Amino acid sequence: MSILSKSNLSFFILFAIIWLIAAYCSVLFPKGEELLNVAKYRTTIGDFLFPIITLLGEAYVYIIAALIFLIQKKQPQVLTIGILGLGAALLSYGAKTWFAAPRPKVYFEQILQRPELISQIEGVDLANSFTSSFPSGHTLAAFAFYTFIALQQKTIFLKISLLITAIAVGFSRMYLFQHFITDVVWGALIGLLWAVLVDWGYRQKTTKNLIKI
Repeated sequence: MSILSKSNLSFFILFAIIWLIAAYCSVLFPKGEELLNVAKYRTTIGDFLFPIITLLGEAYVYIIAALIFLIQKKQPQVLTIGILGLGAALLSYGAKTWFAAPRPKVYFEQILQRPELISQIEGVDLANSFTSSFPSGHTLAAFAFYTFIALQQKTIFLKISLLITAIAVGFSRMYLFQHFITDVVWGALIGLLWAVLVDWGYRQKTTKNLIKI
């Protein structure tokens, strides 16, 4: 299936629409206001679900996928998932180091000196760092992983379901008061672009192998 297939284009168009809306919101609201607005509408169900959903953007998702491919003896996919995960980690670390942006807890507590605005969910520890907010690593990793997997699927339903999963991870980072919307918006875009690049390389390699056969 071509990366420019009809179902893939639908995936990218939906991503673009949602991304543009989120990007607009990121410049519309003063920094941090979006987190305060989200916190106002928290629910008991959300407080239970989002700490779980946010785990879908962590490294073990890549490890599980690699193990599944390894069991299925799909060596190219194992290598590709490894490259995808390592690249996502390096991109996240490099950007965080370069921009050195404070996390919401530090921003509200020490920069604005308004600790009373910090909203925390029971059982969730807030990251307390001056330099690790931008971009959201969980969001970057989630969009890289789920975009790559989505591009391998044949049905639009699976593709959109995977996109929704990545979006949910991104939103969870704001819901849990771990990242600003700007961190999430750019983490999503970087992750998607990285996934497209890796997918292109994977398709090139697969095509060459088919030609040799």
